[in-house]
Amino acid sequence: NEFDMSNHFGNIDIPIYHLGGWFDVFLNGTLKFYQGVSKNGKSDKTKQNQRLIVGPWVHGPTNIDNRFAGEFDFGPDAALDFNELRLPWFDFWLKGKNNGIDETKKINFFVMGKNEWKQADEWPLNNTTYTKYYFNKKLNGEIKSLYSGTLSDKKEIENSQLSFTNNLNNPVPSLGGNTLSIPNGVFEHSSVDKQCITFSTNPLENELEVTGPVSAEIYVNSDQENSDWVVRLCDVDQSGYSRLVCDGIFRSHATSGEIQKIKIDMWATSNMFLKGHRLRISVTSSCFPRFDRALNNGSEESKNNILCGGSNASYITLPIINS
Repeated sequence: NEFDMSNHFGNIDIPIYHLGGWFDVFLNGTLKFYQGVSKNGKSDKTKQNQRLIVGPWVHGPTNIDNRFAGEFDFGPDAALDFNELRLPWFDFWLKGKNNGIDETKKINFFVMGKNEWKQADEWPLNNTTYTKYYFNKKLNGEIKSLYSGTLSDKKEIENSQLSFTNNLNNPVPSLGGNTLSIPNGVFEHSSVDKQCITFSTNPLENELEVTGPVSAEIYVNSDQENSDWVVRLCDVDQSGYSRLVCDGIFRSHATSGEIQKIKIDMWATSNMFLKGHRLRISVTSSCFPRFDRALNNGSEESKNNILCGGSNASYITLPIINS
């Protein structure tokens, strides 16, 4: 609680330019802080003069002038000059220069996939439809994973489950993502996806923009008391390149075999899934060393199940932007 700023938003009375990256380890805090001060700041002036910029970046101002995040090239427009962002802000608020910075859109965000910047005055965006995509057992087969199921906005009627073994001595590795001291950003993710249970759409017939908070609600059980549940969203192009979009983890505690419904916060993103691309969900129980492993009184393995369809339909909720 000593690091929780949510109880102090009402004491903040200063304009703030919030800066974050889609692969920044502190992304979630940046978004919450922007929203919190914008809504609960001490004065109307403070509430109205919060600004937010989020690019396809990893953590740190030295990474802003960089078109790459990890190995992936997001194009020349991804790289911005840090001084060109902050100097007009300071000139207006500290030197009184009337440069119009107070009249700009409040939010500037980079849409990956399309690789372009967009502006808005609210977060999440007003033209958002939160849409459930269900994890269905129907075989897709687009990748040789532990099981290649189907991701669809229609859920299967029948209850089913898919099982996998989590081995503490051979955990599914982390590869990029929102980390700080280990390789972060985007790397080709198929080698990790193959070690997971996956659910994929068919190739898209039209572009699909996903911008905003992402979460998954899944039904699970395990033969051990402690289990980690990782859900990851990737953008898969026609060549099969799997690009990480966002992910999340939740540690459950339950008696052996107990079915739980858990919600996984996958933070937020902005990504345009292009025509011909697929959405791929990966489900596993480790992401090491980014997250520590769930230990179970010396047991090296756990048999974990994710439930699908019917009354136990697992799904991801995507913020679809209406064009």
